[in-house]
Amino acid sequence: PRARAVARLPEPQARRALHRAFDQSFGRVLIGAELDRFLADAPQFAPLARRLHGFFAASDAAFFGLGTGPAQDIPQLARDLAAIERGRR
Repeated sequence: PRARAVARLPEPQARRALHRAFDQSFGRVLIGAELDRFLADAPQFAPLARRLHGFFAASDAAFFGLGTGPAQDIPQLARDLAAIERGRR
C-alpha cells in the first residue's frame, strides 16, 4: 500500500499493512528477529533502524499480547520508508 493509504487507516490496520509491505520487500514474512538481516540486505533503510526496531517491538506487543510497546507514528514511518524507496531521503 502507498504511504498515503496507510496514513488513512486505523492503527491496527495500518500496522498490518506496513508489515505486509515489509513481507513483500523481504520476499517472505519478516519478523523482528530477522530485521537486522533485512537491513543488511536493504542498507538504504539503515537510517531508520532504531525506529524499525521500535515498530517491530510494538507490533510484537500489539499482536501477541506482550504488553504495550513504544508509541509509534506509523503514518510518518510509512512516509519515511516510501521516501527512501523513491530515493528522496
